[in-house]
Amino acid sequence: MCFAEVDCWSHAAGSLTVLSNKYSSHSTSDTIDRVNRLINAWPSDDTFPAEGYEGIKSIYKKLLSGLDDIRLAAEEEVKYENIIPTKILWHLIFMALDLALEPSKTL
Repeated sequence: MCFAEVDCWSHAAGSLTVLSNKYSSHSTSDTIDRVNRLINAWPSDDTFPAEGYEGIKSIYKKLLSGLDDIRLAAEEEVKYENIIPTKILWHLIFMALDLALEPSKTL
């Protein structure tokens, strides 16, 4: 195994650790549950709830905050999900180069 391949795998391991930590956190699913509850609390017609305008205003602020948290989490997920295929591709390239240099090897 050459230095570049070891370096590639160490970067991949670091990326997988970060991704694993992101998915082990339940904060995103908790946020989605909270947003769903807020959507259910939103008035379905043009009538004000018992809390009046202030109640709607409070729901709106919480809903806006929750949706922003979900957007940020989604952007972070996309950033890390693009790392994994790149690392796998680099490993496959190193394997192919290694096979090309030493034809007696097989996968």
